[in-house]
Amino acid sequence: MLLAMLLSLLLLALVIQAGGYLGLSLNPRLFLVVYVLVLLVVMAFVMLMMLMMLMMINSLFETSL
Repeated sequence: MLLAMLLSLLLLALVIQAGGYLGLSLNPRLFLVVYVLVLLVVMAFVMLMMLMMLMMINSLFETSL
């Protein structure tokens, strides 16, 4: 699950990089808005994954006791 998260983040970074060169040459302001939105989505996704991992670890400890 962690590996999948890292791979998706890497893919997203590549997409942002590619979109950066296209976006800046076409429309810098629109690109900036999209970039910020994508960044917020990524942050939310990472937080959700961390929360899920914490819950899984917590449940593992609860069952072991």
